[in-house]
Amino acid sequence: MKKRMIALLMMGVMVIGGGVKAQAGRIVKPIDEQLSEREVITTPQERKIKLGEDGKPRVIITSDLEVDDMNSFIHQSLFFNEIDLAGVVVSGSFCHFTGDGEHTQREVNDHIQNREEGALDMTEFRAQPLDWLSNLWNNEYAEAYEYLSQNADGYPTPDYLTSITKIGNVQFEGDVREDTDGSNLIKEAILDDDERSLYILSWGGFNTVARALLSIYEEYSGTDQWDEIYQKVCDKVLISGNGQDFTFTDYIADKYPDLVMAGANCGYAGYSAAINAQADALYTFQADWLKENIKFDHGSLMGAYKLVHDGQHLENEEDKYQFGETNTVYEKEYNDYDFIAEGDSSSIIGLYSCGLRGLENGAFGTYGGRYSYYTASGEDAGYPSTLSGGVVPGQYVNPETNNIEKYNPYLLDFQLEWAARADWCVNTYENCNHASVVEMEEKDFTAAPGETVSFAANVSDPDGDDCTATWTTEPTGCVYSGKDETIYNWTQDSAEGSFTIPEDAASGVCFYLTLRVQDNADAVMTRYAQVMVTVA
Repeated sequence: MKKRMIALLMMGVMVIGGGVKAQAGRIVKPIDEQLSEREVITTPQERKIKLGEDGKPRVIITSDLEVDDMNSFIHQSLFFNEIDLAGVVVSGSFCHFTGDGEHTQREVNDHIQNREEGALDMTEFRAQPLDWLSNLWNNEYAEAYEYLSQNADGYPTPDYLTSITKIGNVQFEGDVREDTDGSNLIKEAILDDDERSLYILSWGGFNTVARALLSIYEEYSGTDQWDEIYQKVCDKVLISGNGQDFTFTDYIADKYPDLVMAGANCGYAGYSAAINAQADALYTFQADWLKENIKFDHGSLMGAYKLVHDGQHLENEEDKYQFGETNTVYEKEYNDYDFIAEGDSSSIIGLYSCGLRGLENGAFGTYGGRYSYYTASGEDAGYPSTLSGGVVPGQYVNPETNNIEKYNPYLLDFQLEWAARADWCVNTYENCNHASVVEMEEKDFTAAPGETVSFAANVSDPDGDDCTATWTTEPTGCVYSGKDETIYNWTQDSAEGSFTIPEDAASGVCFYLTLRVQDNADAVMTRYAQVMVTVA
């Protein structure tokens, strides 16, 4: 499965465009020619993500509390009102384990990824502070919550976050020896009567999730309930994120071959983003923007966000990983207050809808790019996604180059919303900006070739701000291979739109149109509506 996913992520980066910024030595082709060369893959599309009535996904986060995860919790807590958070679990990994006071790593599990010299003889390694999350919820987050809860409904209380934060299998890398509070929370959420899909995000160290799945297997396999329980697990659970150990392949893949892996294909910012983030958003990962919009004058929660050489010391961390006390991060030099990393936020940002329909159908995309879904055995999981149309995941038309390449069209919007929500940490509703409300009664249409479809969104702004509204189409989201090049640059500057199906469009082809609404405020926020037009 891993090999297949890697292959999909690396499927030929296409460089195209009408003579715009062509790279030396690369073949430059028009967009329609590149799109027409894709192989159309026919796969079943029989399943759908089950959300609540509020449209929010149900989520459990597991983390090894590496510095990038700490940043993810601080940053992403500003978006916790956009999901239904069912659990937060601290897990071990090859980066951090606490030991049990009795054994070495070798005595517990010698099949590890830890690349440190002498790792197998370690009794602990960079032991993470297990009370870090509860301290964050009850101090910095609690201070911000007073204002966050005024600016938007749905933020979890500090007490609730504390109640769902559990310690999992932290003692050694790949340690699945016993049930823990964290594995039990995951197990109970999987087996409960809530029929919604359950996203389990692994932010380093899969062993606590593996322990929960093993516990279910050990309790029910061999009983007359197993078929029903197995089907429930595989229908309900979607695993997303970074494993960082071998427990999935060692213990889970053969027992749950139909377990679903969910991945958004445009990653968020990892280490070195201050140098190599995509061009339009690069400045938002650099010191000047972060100091003005995030780090300072936005309360203790944003003050706790870790930046290069910001003076913050990490408890129990080795000197070479104290990035708050140096300008060197993994052998690269940065400016004071440049971005360090949020390497695991990729698995959560795609779950915030804000009008994007990517969880309904991967072709629409999300903040994290387009989702794809595969089973543990490497088969298509049957959820609607762009892969069934032969679309390369993570590839979009970059408007700056007119190339189809690894590009996230929503990344800058997401970054700017971070700044707006950072204001929410310290200001009342009257002194903050809030996103426009975009509503559409009808979003899906069927039309014949040559027919024109009209649609309209109702846009209002809670702060009375003027808004800009623009419809666009994203050609990489469909499998149209005709010759009408006008659709690649189709745009309409209004909340109302009309789209004409090309005369040569084949039956069954879908076109995906996106309305982007941005308010005219100092701290801008963006919302979306998306339309699917299917050719009859």
